[in-house]
Amino acid sequence: MAKKNEVEKQREKSRIVALDAFRRHPGFPIRPRRAMALAKKQSKTIPYPLSPYPVNLLLLFQWARGEWDSLGKHKKLALPVIILVVLTTWEKEYFRREARWDQIEREETAKLARKLYLESSGTPRKRRFPLWPFKRKYVEEE
Repeated sequence: MAKKNEVEKQREKSRIVALDAFRRHPGFPIRPRRAMALAKKQSKTIPYPLSPYPVNLLLLFQWARGEWDSLGKHKKLALPVIILVVLTTWEKEYFRREARWDQIEREETAKLARKLYLESSGTPRKRRFPLWPFKRKYVEEE
């Protein structure tokens, strides 16, 4: 249950950060390189990368249509290049996502192994009291 709350908090935080990045720059749509740079800059404070565009795909579609119309007579030449770039980008993103999930699994496995090792060895967990300047000693008086 606690993990779900953490995930929801992280999602909310990333959504706010992404929306904040796009609120700062007025105008119709942001160009892809600029959007990717902003997303990379905003992702430095969180442990995972943000998507360069918000959920509003209509603005992205309108920008792409405008760029496609600006190509003019070079559309036939640009179409295979665009398809190739889209496929390679999708493949790279897929591998990045898989690598990230593998990393998360390794971290969770290591955490679980440490927990199980400490439980089976009988070693007490270290407790930290940053606001407590001394250790308490519980001694029963007879």
